[in-house]
Amino acid sequence: MLPGHAYDLHNTLSLPPSTCFPGSGNRTRIFLTVKRYRAFLPILILIAIGIALLASGVLSRFRPEHLAHEQAAMQAQIALHPLLAAAIHIGAVTLAISTGIPGVVVLILAGGMLFGTWLGTLLSSIGV
Repeated sequence: MLPGHAYDLHNTLSLPPSTCFPGSGNRTRIFLTVKRYRAFLPILILIAIGIALLASGVLSRFRPEHLAHEQAAMQAQIALHPLLAAAIHIGAVTLAISTGIPGVVVLILAGGMLFGTWLGTLLSSIGV
């Protein structure tokens, strides 16, 4: 940038935008204000998603009584098909680790919860 250029003067002298950019006054101020608040956009989106999920009732699946019912249903399925369930768990852990999907720890803990401490540890170790 050349010394004395309008943008250079604006940065070094801290003059109002209308002084350095004739005819642009409010537009430049609005752009600078929007640019400053752009960092808040991701958190506002996350808050909106959280409110939408809470209002829709989707989060009610994570209540303790519902989770206990789901755990009992999954353990019944594991008792019916133990080898298939073990293969699925190993495959899920392997896939999650190899693709870099976050939440592998949750899969490993779920394996311990569903298969028991020792068998869950063994299956998760094989998947790793």
